[in-house]
Amino acid sequence: HYVRDVEKTGFAGIKARSVSQFVRQLEYLRDNYNVITSEEFILAIKGEHNLSENSALLTFDDGYIDHYTTVLPLLRKFGFKGIFAPVVQAAKGEKVLDVNKIHFILSVTESKIDELIKDIFLLMDEYRNEYNLESNESYYAKLAKPSRFDTADVIFVKRILQRDLPEKLRTIITDKLFRKYVSQDESDFASTLYMNQDQLKEMFDEGMEIIGHSYQHCWLNAIDANQQQNEVRQTRDFIAQITNRKED
Repeated sequence: HYVRDVEKTGFAGIKARSVSQFVRQLEYLRDNYNVITSEEFILAIKGEHNLSENSALLTFDDGYIDHYTTVLPLLRKFGFKGIFAPVVQAAKGEKVLDVNKIHFILSVTESKIDELIKDIFLLMDEYRNEYNLESNESYYAKLAKPSRFDTADVIFVKRILQRDLPEKLRTIITDKLFRKYVSQDESDFASTLYMNQDQLKEMFDEGMEIIGHSYQHCWLNAIDANQQQNEVRQTRDFIAQITNRKED
């Protein structure tokens, strides 16, 4: 995902691979693995190509600008190819994805997570009757379960804003929090966060593989069959524009 030196960005709380760490990973792969291409991988699945046991495939999700400014030059230097999976809505410059808004909200509230949760509860109170919400306490008890990577409070914020509230309300609350804690100018922020279509085309022309990672980065198991089909269709059509080939 992110490959950046976060201490230089103003968002030190973002979970990212630093540039030096990434270089060390590429060096390790060069010395110990056979980094394959997407074509070799597909042929292997079809039984038309044999892969060595130490084969590795490089993939990068969500279409961040880091992949163009940092990852691409390094892959070029090492002679590696990668698979890049942008989110269509982000690549089109339409908005900052909700999942990324949550990343950056959490990054700047790391030392004041209690304040953030209080804000979420106040907004839930404001919309409780309109959306027939459960009590704040019941949501917290159900969702605030720590993981290997995150505290219970962080997991609560991620789950309540990414999945457990009604979709429209999730967007309303996330937008309000993003404007309060991160940026009032969503368009400008988006332009510094994601690759655009021209950059994706350039990467494809350099031999990188561009594939789909959905249209708007929603939880596919949380939407109905028609919405799922629209996600796939719009993603397929966008990738076809980038690659100039028909997507089956």
